[in-house]
Amino acid sequence: MFSRPPTYLSDASQRLSQVLDEVGLNENMRFVRQKTNLLMERMECLRSKVSCHNSVMYYFGSQTEGSTTAGLGSDKDKLMCTTLVNVVQDETECIEGKCNVLIVQDDTTPPGYCSIKLYDLGRSGFNGKYGYDRQGNYFLQNTFLHDTPIDKEVGSVRQGPAQTVDEFDIDHVPAFQCRSWPKEAKQWARCLSRDQWPYDHMRRHSEQTGCFVVPTGNSLSENENYEWRISTSQAERCFMFNMNITQIRCYTMLKIIMKTIIKPLVGETLTSFQCKSMLMNVVENMVNQRWTEDRLLEYILSCLRLLKACVASNNCPHYFIPKNNLLGGRLNRSSRRDIEQELESLIHDGCRKILSVKVDNIGERFILKFSTILELDLKSSACPSTNSKDVQLHVLCKLFRRLFAAKLMFVYLITLQGIEDSTKALPSMVDNLLALNFFGNESASDAAQVMNPVLCLTVGSMIASVDISMGQTPSAEAMQFLKMGLHSDVAAGRLKLASVLYCAGAFEEVERVLRDVENRFETLTVLAVCNCRSTDPWTAEDDIPAEVTKPGTFGKLHFASGVSFNRHERYCVPKPLQYEMFRCTGEELNERGDVMYLWNDWAVVDALPYLYFLQYLTFKRLGKNNDKEKALDRLAQIIVSDPLLFHRETAMNLLGQCMELEEHIQFALVCYSWSLMERDTHNVARWLVSILIWKIYRGEVEMEF
Repeated sequence: MFSRPPTYLSDASQRLSQVLDEVGLNENMRFVRQKTNLLMERMECLRSKVSCHNSVMYYFGSQTEGSTTAGLGSDKDKLMCTTLVNVVQDETECIEGKCNVLIVQDDTTPPGYCSIKLYDLGRSGFNGKYGYDRQGNYFLQNTFLHDTPIDKEVGSVRQGPAQTVDEFDIDHVPAFQCRSWPKEAKQWARCLSRDQWPYDHMRRHSEQTGCFVVPTGNSLSENENYEWRISTSQAERCFMFNMNITQIRCYTMLKIIMKTIIKPLVGETLTSFQCKSMLMNVVENMVNQRWTEDRLLEYILSCLRLLKACVASNNCPHYFIPKNNLLGGRLNRSSRRDIEQELESLIHDGCRKILSVKVDNIGERFILKFSTILELDLKSSACPSTNSKDVQLHVLCKLFRRLFAAKLMFVYLITLQGIEDSTKALPSMVDNLLALNFFGNESASDAAQVMNPVLCLTVGSMIASVDISMGQTPSAEAMQFLKMGLHSDVAAGRLKLASVLYCAGAFEEVERVLRDVENRFETLTVLAVCNCRSTDPWTAEDDIPAEVTKPGTFGKLHFASGVSFNRHERYCVPKPLQYEMFRCTGEELNERGDVMYLWNDWAVVDALPYLYFLQYLTFKRLGKNNDKEKALDRLAQIIVSDPLLFHRETAMNLLGQCMELEEHIQFALVCYSWSLMERDTHNVARWLVSILIWKIYRGEVEMEF
């Protein structure tokens, strides 16, 4: 179909591939993105399984596929399915004891959409969210799945089937799962040759995983509220996982072009999903072509030509359901003309407009790589460094912060019940995870291996908290669980153990554990991660440990997550940190969301400040004044000098209380003031200042002048 590309396209393609490699679009980072997101997906499934929740979570989209960059700002796509409803396409697929509903497609439903017919209203629990036709058949409204906990979050906005929490860049899509492949898509599978892309294993996977129905109707339909869109996200993810890196780069560049060139022209009329359909069609039609780095621009241009033809005909077929027009009702004549002209301009000049792309500084990086061929004067361009380590560090930290948040959510949701019920139920959950670790499939085993230490830490700390509250030393059971959780990461597990030992009065043992943690910070390259706040203090200045990005190694021992304690663990927490569990006013509790700010009811502190804080308390108890002063100086120094603290206000509050213990009252007030400047709401420093002023008023402490 194509002759060998001109030298210009070949050279430009190689240089563009190098640029995309530098901004993190390479095999290493693609592997890490896929591994992390699939691991979090499996963790969500495990949480539902061990806590008997009737739901399944899937992670889809660019973040999971590895088809994004840091500057592209792709949302995290999470699809939530209830397992209580069995969606079938044929009555023979019904399961006794389940709430069975039937997919209905007829002349009234547009291609790619369906209605959901209800069988038994008496046991369905659909709360009146249904209507009926002239034959007396009942159909479910798509608004039934709009009433979710995410919808109640502060700042959440519904866009089509997705509920978006802007502050966290997460798209939550509620859905029903259908175990069978859509009837409309079966024609697609029959038309494919058995010896071409997509290969047999991809087609088998697509047909075996079925589809989803998501709660949104066709905007041009009269029955929009009763229509559900058929989603083939499982198949799409499988296909993207089987793309090579050049194909992934082609898709990512299409999305960048849509965002930076087309979107300012006509708004959100063309989407990344349409780009994905273009790519899959081009890959299928050019199955015998070599998808190599030196032909990247050639394939980008092929996708743009196909997209231009689709815009001209006002028809962009869904890859799996070709009768579903992805452009239906999206473009008017003026928009189509503007897009055609812009696409023609891009195609005619060989995508030279990439030089103006500001996402990840791709344009400037491309100029630097390609200046000799384009005969450009670099003196007028401030070109960035081409070192990819900085970009990859930023991406890795984002991913591991999300992993930490998933672990925190896992623990939070299974400890919502009372302390007595939790301490009885959690050990059996640990047993289930251990069984999955040894006997589960690969993905289940990986997730169990990550989650088990976190859950063990929580179980051990909660049991120890009960023991200490009754004046007893932590039991052997509690200590066994704590030791099983030591390797949750480089520091958090050991610091939690040290905290339990401190509250139990075993100060010599605390000193030994803390020296071990300190040695790990000194001998390893440790990166702090936390996802409790929406702010991002990360600056990409450090080198990345090579083992972190190497396939087969997750590098978790080089990341130090925040040390967290829920209220069931409060007797394992030194009193100065206990205050953090009660940082919110009644007004703040009413205004915040229920899920995204769960950490506000916990005590969460960065690992390194907590290390120095525990050292200060321990050395004070042991009478080692020189070591105590050294620990206090280190705590103060890291608060002032470390730019990568996620909970700086908490560290300042701990330092202020240390100053109170040292009777440096004025310095304590300064620490609390700094803390409030760092975070003026959801901050216990307000209470600490009030308590300290009351003590000064009563003469219990004196200000030094």
